[in-house]
Amino acid sequence: MKVRFFGILKDFSKIESVEVGLEEPIRVKELLNFLADKLNWFNDFLTRTEEADIPIIVLVNDSIVSEDYILKEEDVVTLLPPAAGG
Repeated sequence: MKVRFFGILKDFSKIESVEVGLEEPIRVKELLNFLADKLNWFNDFLTRTEEADIPIIVLVNDSIVSEDYILKEEDVVTLLPPAAGG
């Protein structure tokens, strides 16, 4: 599965995407936890967004999904930082 980073996530990661191999389908929340375990910068970012109760936006194959969405190996996951504006 390809995981793409956009916005400030891309700035923190210094990369555009990573490949994650799945042995079985997993939920979006499990993917986020997996990435947090493997990538220190993502763990810090995820902790801060959870503390502020501001979720990151997750798209799968260009459609917004919830943290309970079940991912498959062929999916393309895009992670967007929380949006600000007004």
